[in-house]
Amino acid sequence: MIKKVEFARQLRRKQTRAEKIFWFHVRNRKFGNLKFRRQVPIDRFVVDFMCESHKLVIELDDCSHNFKIEQDRERTKVI
Repeated sequence: MIKKVEFARQLRRKQTRAEKIFWFHVRNRKFGNLKFRRQVPIDRFVVDFMCESHKLVIELDDCSHNFKIEQDRERTKVI
């Protein structure tokens, strides 16, 4: 089994188009001088983007999540 940190690294290398666009606009404190991190392990999940100072998590789900409704609910509760 791949460790969460290594899995997060793999996800960073394989960003979706939406993730690439979002990251371009928020990286290096471009958006409101806020620090965002991408593909961050939290508990047993890896979230797409996180701004710790504002306790904000952003998930950019694509159609692959259409059938993961219950998993998404569980992730939301945990996070």
